[in-house]
Amino acid sequence: MRETLDFLSIQNHINRNYKRWIKRYDNIEGVHIGEKKIKGKIQKNNFSIVFHVTRKTLNPEKSIPNYFYIRSGSLRLRVSSDVIETGKLVLHGIQMGDATKSTHHHSYGSISIFFATSKGTYVGSNMHVLAPDLLERGIRNYNRKQGGNFEVLLYNRDIMTTAVLYASIFKGIDFGFAKVKSPEFIENKIRRIGDYAGFYSFNRSNYKNARLFFSGANSGLKECVLQDIFVTKNYYDTQFNNLLKLNFCSTGGDSGAPVFDRKFRIVGFILGADQVEQASYALSINDIISYFQSLNL
Repeated sequence: MRETLDFLSIQNHINRNYKRWIKRYDNIEGVHIGEKKIKGKIQKNNFSIVFHVTRKTLNPEKSIPNYFYIRSGSLRLRVSSDVIETGKLVLHGIQMGDATKSTHHHSYGSISIFFATSKGTYVGSNMHVLAPDLLERGIRNYNRKQGGNFEVLLYNRDIMTTAVLYASIFKGIDFGFAKVKSPEFIENKIRRIGDYAGFYSFNRSNYKNARLFFSGANSGLKECVLQDIFVTKNYYDTQFNNLLKLNFCSTGGDSGAPVFDRKFRIVGFILGADQVEQASYALSINDIISYFQSLNL
């Protein structure tokens, strides 16, 4: 868990100091957290503060320090900095199919979808991905109006950011939504695919052996076959309804992954897999849209 705690401490440090840095140092266009690179090689779980500058200068009036000291609980962390010219930096924004997790839990899953409203940008995934700690406490229906502040990480190999859990449910469906703190880091696309072409739902006349795909944080891009629809299944003494039954195609870390057809229309999101039945299951897109609309976010 230390890398997660370090990340949050660094993010909080950036949030507190960003405006001061903009005034103090020349040519800054932005700041993000990245994994430290040495001679082009990524140093896993060794985070750095990356400054985007219009151009590098040999003798700036005030130089960006090579490192910063940051408090993380009782620890005093030394965090390196990187300075990169904006024109040389290609950031791969966070997309559907990238990784997400609760900041208070070790397990991770996949980003399902982003919805933008007048109140902000919201990320969706399974409740057992966004809030496994709540489930472990026996809470299966959460709304932020009840109190509490549960943070979620969103990340890929280039960027990390956070979101605040607003609502989640583990009954009938397994899903939740969190408000993204830095929507400028979001690309509303499917990782490894690009733009998606809306939504699509199956019925008894069009579902048989449909060729589908998903993009998961663990498996990457993978093909699957739709075997049945309107399936009811029990997980952890809880009944889930209206599921899509797929061949056994997903694994740990793929929970929440967007499932789509050959026309890049989203049909649902990975719920999980059953090794005994040799099948994977997905939530229906219709149920997730209905749930989001009911929240009035």
